Amino acid sequence: MMNFNRAKYLELHIYVPHLEEHLDELDKNQAIATYCGSGYRASIAASLLKLLTFLARGMLGRLRG
Repeated sequence: MMNFNRAKYLELHIYVPHLEEHLDELDKNQAIATYCGSGYRASIAASLLKLLTFLARGMLGRLRG
């Protein structure tokens, strides 16, 4: 189970096609939550990060603002 500590987090906005260019900004020891408007791109980003051994999970559903 992933532990998302609400007291300490970093928010980055990275477009999925540019994810590889920003991997050095991510910490493999921190849980990563991916999100998007529909959940589809979040799932893709989480899958890519998992393949690269990051602790990642895509948020289900969509964001409302």
